[in-house]
Amino acid sequence: MKKLLMSVTTVCLVACQGDTVLDSQALANTEWVLKYSQSDIGLQESLSGLFTVKFDAQSQMEVSHQCGTYMTTYTAEYTSDGLSAPIKISSMGSPDEANCDTTQLMAYQNTLNAVTDYDLNADTLILNEGNIASLILVRRFNLCSAPASLTGSPPDDVYAPITVWLDVGDNAHPGITQVFDEQYPDFMVMPSSECDARILASMNRNTLDQLRCNDAVNSITYR
Repeated sequence: MKKLLMSVTTVCLVACQGDTVLDSQALANTEWVLKYSQSDIGLQESLSGLFTVKFDAQSQMEVSHQCGTYMTTYTAEYTSDGLSAPIKISSMGSPDEANCDTTQLMAYQNTLNAVTDYDLNADTLILNEGNIASLILVRRFNLCSAPASLTGSPPDDVYAPITVWLDVGDNAHPGITQVFDEQYPDFMVMPSSECDARILASMNRNTLDQLRCNDAVNSITYR
């Protein structure tokens, strides 16, 4: 009876461990956006999807944080047994501190450096640091169920600010650009002779994704 119990326990442990590693095939060519971070002070919502994690087909992971037009990138190798640990953080340049929550950025980097196990399903990726902290990410295409249409040609430089026309239609009012300014730190209105129903603005790619999910925006066109 004891031998049988031990065998069942061993199978359970192996099965549970199998659910906590990152599968390189399942993650290849996927992109994730941080929605929440869990710590000893509780669950916190991420700021406007500024943190992203991308896995390519060559076993490389790219982690990005973008404030305004600034982006810093980290890479680490991942395999069927999980990520190579620790994830080595190397900053490229300095963030625009006026538009960044540097406290949250530091907590994000520290958690990445201490990731010990992982949970993955079709829509959610959770990176865990021991029993306290975790980063909860969702697939980029799941940011909202019905994003506004996006037409035109994007800029070749993925790190450059993006300039687009926002069609706000009946939602137009004198203060709508101020609302966007408050919601998205890198959002910048450009001079335009158009009516209030069309706004010409510059932003980063993560803010563009967020604006596609904003109820005030009907459609977006690259300039």
